[in-house]
Amino acid sequence: MCFSENELTAIVRMAKAMAAADGKIDAKELILIAGELASFASGIDGSRILDSSDNMSADEALRILNRLTPEEKKYVCGYLAAISTADGNVDDKEIAVWKLVSTLANFPTMTFQQALSFWRNN
Repeated sequence: MCFSENELTAIVRMAKAMAAADGKIDAKELILIAGELASFASGIDGSRILDSSDNMSADEALRILNRLTPEEKKYVCGYLAAISTADGNVDDKEIAVWKLVSTLANFPTMTFQQALSFWRNN
């Protein structure tokens, strides 16, 4: 997948929200966010994306995610699910945030496990 800088910023904005959903941000969640960003940010300044994501509103991020292709949406949906599993404990608040983002960004209807599987295999 190839995401624009603006799309990556929106993805990271929602990834940070996902990591913070349970009230604590675990180092494993941060490693997953940074690792994924590094894999997609070829030729793009990853630190600029991290900084820009702090200044992007959730509404703007959701509008951007809403415009992704169906395949890209599946991938992001799975990525956000993976963040919630990174610390070894999926909290109800994380599931609630995942469902909310999935709904507001019009992600394809998938179960949590289907989303994880798609992300792992793509």
